[in-house]
Amino acid sequence: MAALLLVAAANQPQSEGDLGAIMERYLEAAPMQVAYSYAIGNSDFSDTTQGVLYLSAPSVFRLSFFDKVYGSDGASVYLHDTNTHQTVIDSLRWNEMQLWLRLLSGQLPEGTQLVGSRHAGRLSHFDLLGPDGKWEAELTVNEQSGAIARIAVVDRAGLSVVIDLETPRKWTPSVEYIRLSDLPGERLDLR
Repeated sequence: MAALLLVAAANQPQSEGDLGAIMERYLEAAPMQVAYSYAIGNSDFSDTTQGVLYLSAPSVFRLSFFDKVYGSDGASVYLHDTNTHQTVIDSLRWNEMQLWLRLLSGQLPEGTQLVGSRHAGRLSHFDLLGPDGKWEAELTVNEQSGAIARIAVVDRAGLSVVIDLETPRKWTPSVEYIRLSDLPGERLDLR
């Protein structure tokens, strides 16, 4: 029995270094496309959307999201509202609740703590605590593919965000340097 516990413990990812290596390996697969399902809710409401994330390089991505299109060229974040046809371009300020967007940069929000990890079948689960305990998250990784399979975040107010990510597929951009307007999806006029 003790030998089985030792083998199980050896197979569990235990450190922030392991999590960093997983994020790095995931981003090395770029350029890629990943289908996703995004669910948000609390005790009063819930909403779900599906879409495709296009990742050209770490921090360089585009995704459609409810009535908005998010994108980043690595230095700035673009938020385009499809209802008002307005685009906001801002310096790269990552919202802590958008943990999955932070994962696309390879950097967790400053002050994030890895508080636990466990192994279940072909999945590894990492439990994260946000800065000052503002949120808790579980990151699920498919060990076989190295792909992030799920990100679940709950903030202090009870707002829950669950993102299920399909296995990434290779994506070949049509040009070498990718601008936000070159990524697949609705063409955006960013003047």
